[in-house]
Amino acid sequence: GMHEFYELCEYLGCNAMYVIPVGMVCTEWVKRDKDGNFMHKPTDVNYYIQDALDAIEYAIGPTDSKYGAMRAENGHPEPFPLKYVEIGNEDFGPVYYEKYHQIYKALKERYPHLIYIANSTLNDRQQEDIDKFVDKKEIEVFDEHYYRNVQWAIDNFHRFDHYKRQGIRLYIAELGIMGNGVGGPVGQYPTAILAEGIFKMALERNADLKPIMADRPLMRNWECINRGDLQPMLLNSSTQSVKTFNYHLCKMLRDNTVDVVYDVSNTEGEKNLFVTAGKDTRTGEYIVKIINLGNTPATFSLNLNGRKFTGRADITTLTAKPDQRATPDNPNAVNPEERRELFVKSTPTITVAEKSFTIYRMK
Repeated sequence: GMHEFYELCEYLGCNAMYVIPVGMVCTEWVKRDKDGNFMHKPTDVNYYIQDALDAIEYAIGPTDSKYGAMRAENGHPEPFPLKYVEIGNEDFGPVYYEKYHQIYKALKERYPHLIYIANSTLNDRQQEDIDKFVDKKEIEVFDEHYYRNVQWAIDNFHRFDHYKRQGIRLYIAELGIMGNGVGGPVGQYPTAILAEGIFKMALERNADLKPIMADRPLMRNWECINRGDLQPMLLNSSTQSVKTFNYHLCKMLRDNTVDVVYDVSNTEGEKNLFVTAGKDTRTGEYIVKIINLGNTPATFSLNLNGRKFTGRADITTLTAKPDQRATPDNPNAVNPEERRELFVKSTPTITVAEKSFTIYRMK
């Protein structure tokens, strides 16, 4: 339940997000009239406002409030780490925009310190929706969902480069690259997960949008899923928790963040090879991230705005064959490999393995 979810967030050291209902079905599933308008059933928005206020009070309200006292009675007098509230899920259109306006005003007045998230349409034109809200200033974070194929990820590597900077944070709550089990069989493993990596590298390159991403699913029960289902970060059985290819890719991204981003080009173009680069000013290291979707190793010359490199490079590589999956039956089937190289030329030539994610750290 909700209480246990918040306890899990505390255990993991995470901020919590609560997604509230607004009295609508996910809009894409709603019938349309002859003119194409969505036929939402009427609901009382005030009921959903009060429901949300009660739920938030349970999470962070004082112990002398009705629901804060209930939380304390359940053994947790301290507030839970609730930080984000999303208003609806996959809702859009005129009915949603009016409901969002009313709910946002009521919640923001009562809990101004929380961060509120708005929904978008389920297509490639989400940013156009921003101007359709009742008051654009009420959009703090904008949630976009994508279920696409590998080619879409390739074609949209520069998608966020062109987003208008208007003080609204970007949030990717759902990403599923088809072929990773979403909507079909086992598909293109590990290509589909590497394609999700391309998408995440694109987000990192556009850090001024202050992007947030929810990697889903976080974990699944190995004993209860179809083996072709979406690859989680963790596969759990009754006795162990296994780190998957997806887990290692996400951890490599997390452990190699940059606070300065550079333009970078590679001599292979962006058909199967994708490169981002930046600097960790804390350590003084340049960090280059490379994903090769190809079936053969790729070699290219790195051009980082004319910067010259000589000396050591610490390299981490993650790769897997289609049948190489970490599971409770074979928990160590996938692991990153580390090595060190010395650059003797100022413009290094880099070779990366097929179907791989590689990170270079160098000075």
